[in-house]
Amino acid sequence: MEDLGDPGSVGRALEKDRCVVADARGNADLEALVRAVPDPSEVLWAGSAGLAMALAGEYPGPRAGETPAAPAQARRVLVLIGSLSGASREQLRRLVEKRGAVAASVAGRPGMEDAFEAARTALAEGRCAILHSPRERMSSGGGPAVTLLADVAVRLAGEGLFDALVATGGSTAVAVAWRLGASGMRLEGEVEAGVPVGTLIGPEPYRIVTKAGGFGDPDTLVKAVEMLAGKE
Repeated sequence: MEDLGDPGSVGRALEKDRCVVADARGNADLEALVRAVPDPSEVLWAGSAGLAMALAGEYPGPRAGETPAAPAQARRVLVLIGSLSGASREQLRRLVEKRGAVAASVAGRPGMEDAFEAARTALAEGRCAILHSPRERMSSGGGPAVTLLADVAVRLAGEGLFDALVATGGSTAVAVAWRLGASGMRLEGEVEAGVPVGTLIGPEPYRIVTKAGGFGDPDTLVKAVEMLAGKE
């Protein structure tokens, strides 16, 4: 549709069709389009950054204008690495080297207890602890390895041993968030481009950084831990 200046035509188009394509010539058209939609929450919006800005301008949300409180500095950070990528392994090595982190491999059920005790000791001492999958893939898709990482993380959480998380690998982040009862992540910013930081939405609002397994430079995990600890 081209006549974005007529709110009625937009409403009629949405009532008639499941998919509506708007030909916007500028920001004013995008803003008019957003204003013309009766209930924006019932529409799946797809478009450019300009459309996102128009939506934010018309529906800023309840927190608009508020100055968010500075997040608390994490004293004990737990890092979970479920990715098998070479980039993740190098980032692990650099985190141990630069931050004195303690790394433990969760190699199957038999290795869970040793990994738990190593992480428990490190976190109790105020050090960063890393739980990682073994170098060899344990099964197709790495599912069991991710499950074991989440299992150990939940046990550590039950003892209140960490106050922030870093999760490398999408399936790792989803598994641990789900096990901690989180329904999502409230974004706050980013460590670097493509590496978001936020807070889990749920009963345990841990601050968390998530990262794709093969993403980032060798010091990305170091920067993530330092951001959570307030040592940027």
